[in-house]
Amino acid sequence: VACLDRSRVGLSTQVDGRGQKLKTMLHRASSTTARFCVIVGEGELARGVVAVKDLAAHAQEDLPRDAVVRILADRLAGGGTR
Repeated sequence: VACLDRSRVGLSTQVDGRGQKLKTMLHRASSTTARFCVIVGEGELARGVVAVKDLAAHAQEDLPRDAVVRILADRLAGGGTR
């Protein structure tokens, strides 16, 4: 669902499925033009959320899985923090 939604709102995504350590993947994401890194682990799946790391602000928060695409699209468009 998120993949379909993100294409409708014009978000570009990349998936890193190399199975490396999280720190390595975050470092790689920081070296690109990516603004956010979305982290989906077993704990997040169980709670119905995703962890979103704002690579520019060096902050992390949990967002509802069913709303993350809209929230990030709004943020990238300058529509605020929520």
